[in-house]
Amino acid sequence: MTKLRWILGALGAAALAVPAAASAQDWDQEYESEPDVQIETDEGTEITVEGNGEADDFYAERERAREEASKPDRGVEVQAQGGIVGFPGELASQLSPGALYGVTVGIEPGIPVLELELGYMGAAYQTDERLTGAQENAIENGGQALLMASPKFGAWEPYVFGGYQLSRFNVYERDNSTGALEDDTINKAPVGAGLDIHLGDVLVGARGSYNFVFDDDAFTNLNDEDNVDQITGSLLVGGQF
Repeated sequence: MTKLRWILGALGAAALAVPAAASAQDWDQEYESEPDVQIETDEGTEITVEGNGEADDFYAERERAREEASKPDRGVEVQAQGGIVGFPGELASQLSPGALYGVTVGIEPGIPVLELELGYMGAAYQTDERLTGAQENAIENGGQALLMASPKFGAWEPYVFGGYQLSRFNVYERDNSTGALEDDTINKAPVGAGLDIHLGDVLVGARGSYNFVFDDDAFTNLNDEDNVDQITGSLLVGGQF
């Protein structure tokens, strides 16, 4: 009876070993004959893993490559921006909504989900037609720095931001103008939110911001208590490098 048990046990072990050996042989034949294996990550990125005939090493290398490919790596993002600027407070009675334009460069500072954006911002508008006298044209040119919190979900990248903008306000007066504006330097604190869509290396997006304006000397018809803030909406297009 004991011998019969040993025989049955040996036959069972052999039955388990044969498929395992066949599987290992099949694996070796597959990856030795075709050592480079293409793997597509969840984000659509293709990576190459070299098969070296060792199953454990292959799968370890594959997992390492997947982890590397899934890490956020936005690089440098450059976008052109165009939109509209308006005035939610008392300044709406003095100025008509105008055009907004600019160029932005986004850089990752090495901290997950955070991005630093530097940019040139410009705007052009004029005094409201309801004011007495000829209209005046106003041009803004300035620079801004934004800190953005931007988690990434596949191709979608929503974000919120806040920062600082310094802008030079220049007025082009006409004969018999209203005298409602004068040249000045304006300090702003923009806050807002937006969304970028990654189409390969191409970026398209939209954002809105509320600009808290701390100087009102450029607006001669208003006093210190009046709201001279700005509100903007814009579209962006650019690329990732």
